[in-house]
Amino acid sequence: MLKRIAMIAFAAVGLMQAESVIGGVSVLPGATTTAYAGYGSSYAIDGSSSTDYASNGGAAGTQIAFDLGGLYQLTTANYTDRTSSGGGNGSNAMGFSDYVTQYTYSVYTGYSGGNTFTGFQGSVTYSHSTPAGPATLASFQHFGEALPNVLAQYIVFNVNTTNGSNPGGAEWAFFAEGGAVPEPATLMLVGLTCVALGAVRKVRQS
Repeated sequence: MLKRIAMIAFAAVGLMQAESVIGGVSVLPGATTTAYAGYGSSYAIDGSSSTDYASNGGAAGTQIAFDLGGLYQLTTANYTDRTSSGGGNGSNAMGFSDYVTQYTYSVYTGYSGGNTFTGFQGSVTYSHSTPAGPATLASFQHFGEALPNVLAQYIVFNVNTTNGSNPGGAEWAFFAEGGAVPEPATLMLVGLTCVALGAVRKVRQS
């Protein structure tokens, strides 16, 4: 219902925008698998494909959760798998020992702390075969993968299958249609304004 109201209100006032990257994303530590020492979750969104977040033995079942900072009409995600596997963080060792071969994005509108999310909006799963060497940065990049095209604030990335015990990623980025969607109260105000403008126009024409 919120999605429908948002889309109608935004279309009415001409505020819909083209796809753009979501800024200000943060990691939810309470819903993220404990990191291997020196491979903290902050590296997942530091803007560098050379430094990794790596779980501490999370293997299949490793999870990292993101807070987008507001409700967004999601479109796509860019994921760069670990580029330092086989060397120190930032080494660009390009090893495949912790390569993630299948993962799932799940999206939600609410978060209650710990590992409790509410308002499930959908999920999507992607599978990738381990590349043949020699490895390049492109071997680890999975860009433009479609997310559920819904309103959501929280994205949970779950590792389903992996080559090793310490999977994770070097970088994530998320994209949406336009900016953050206003809260319901603001949407209601926009909707009422549109109705009022329509009424005024009708009176003037009569």
